[in-house]
Amino acid sequence: TYSRISFTAAPTLLAWLERHRPAIYGSIVEADRESRERYAGHGSAIACCYNHLIMPLATRRDKQTQVAWGVRDFAARFGRAPKGMWLPETAVDLESLDLMAGAGIRFTVLAPHQAGRVRPIGAEDWTDVSGGRVDTTMPYLCRLPSGQSIAVFFYDGAIARDVAFGDLLSDGRRFADRLTGAFSRGSERPELVHIATDGETYGHHREFGEMALAYCLKTIEEAGDARLTVYAEYLAAHPPTHEVAVRERTSWSCIHGVGRWQGECGCHSGTHPEWSQAWRGPLREAVVRVR
Repeated sequence: TYSRISFTAAPTLLAWLERHRPAIYGSIVEADRESRERYAGHGSAIACCYNHLIMPLATRRDKQTQVAWGVRDFAARFGRAPKGMWLPETAVDLESLDLMAGAGIRFTVLAPHQAGRVRPIGAEDWTDVSGGRVDTTMPYLCRLPSGQSIAVFFYDGAIARDVAFGDLLSDGRRFADRLTGAFSRGSERPELVHIATDGETYGHHREFGEMALAYCLKTIEEAGDARLTVYAEYLAAHPPTHEVAVRERTSWSCIHGVGRWQGECGCHSGTHPEWSQAWRGPLREAVVRVR
């Protein structure tokens, strides 16, 4: 599975696996090597910031450290420079993207509601796509303050939600049909249908979810209606034709931007409505003081 799809794992998790589950760790590294043979030299592994840090809430120096350590750790493990980097919780700001681009990172992945407006490259007029209305079947160019740029993939939010919170993983064939059914009919341009989900969804939150994913990939390969790829290969073959203005200080898991990591934003599951999140404010203040 890991040799067929883009994946990322935090350096801290990979370090634990290397020490305590070396066989699993070795198979993950080998999967990236196999993917390079499968996808024209492009690996399936994506780098990650070194810690699970909410980048927009960090200082510039801490952001630099997270990116630099993430790149170095990735290179040491997978034997190649990373082309993509995952932002924890997809929490994004332009400064972080600029530092990533400066470190050689070519792309990242964000949630659809993190796109603000788009336009064809070279055009003057923008189109408002806020509220998750961005076309997720193509990569976008994001221009950065330093003059650099980075590509951004916005994943299909509806399918991702049905995987994480619905019952789509109860049937691998239905999962495959949902993905292939998301392509436009009669489109004359290449399209990418893709989702981003937590790894623990497959087998932990959803029992046998890893089996459904494996069967889904097998079904797609055998049907031949679509071709599996990874982000790096797709980007190399199909560079962005549109650019995007990213909504800063947003994330995939908090409708209040990055509020849940600095105060009582109001996000909760509803299981314990009497619980308070007010402790988050003092905790954030303590973290800043220690820093």
